[in-house]
Amino acid sequence: MFRMFKDLKFVSIDIETLGIDENYCDIIEFGAVLDDLNSPLQNLPKYHCYLTNDNNRYKGEVAAMAMHGKIFNRIASREKGYDYIPTGLFCEHFASWLKSYGLDKIVIVGKNFANFDLKFLRKIDFENHINFHHRILDIGSMFYDSFKDSVPPDLKECLKRARVEKTVEHTAVEDALDVLRCVRYKHFH
Repeated sequence: MFRMFKDLKFVSIDIETLGIDENYCDIIEFGAVLDDLNSPLQNLPKYHCYLTNDNNRYKGEVAAMAMHGKIFNRIASREKGYDYIPTGLFCEHFASWLKSYGLDKIVIVGKNFANFDLKFLRKIDFENHINFHHRILDIGSMFYDSFKDSVPPDLKECLKRARVEKTVEHTAVEDALDVLRCVRYKHFH
């Protein structure tokens, strides 16, 4: 049963990258889901795109590139049904999407967004286009158990603790939805 939350909206954001070094590796996928804690997950507004560049050359680590073969196939063939946004235009495109929902400033929720995703997004000028609160919700902190954890849990463990039986997809929108599944568990249980 959903409780009504007045004027509460936040955006779950996830990116897929070609490695962990933000100074070298590229972002290839961006996903965001707008949540008000009132609507069913399947009805929430979703933003998704693949980030492209002019020369079709991407930098990254071999393991990450291998993991994202499906994404590369979509980008290479420009498979229909997906948005392909040049990296230089992405921030304006996403800002426009947020404005279409009346959002000038957002609260971000994610899994390690502040220490991972944001480092990559800074490279493409995210902070100069997207107005967001400096306080970011991280589900790792929400599910941290000081009696059994030496570090905050990963998304897989957060889902387990939220009693969500599914695998982590490592795709931007689905991972953003998984974060919301965890947030909703904490709010409603």
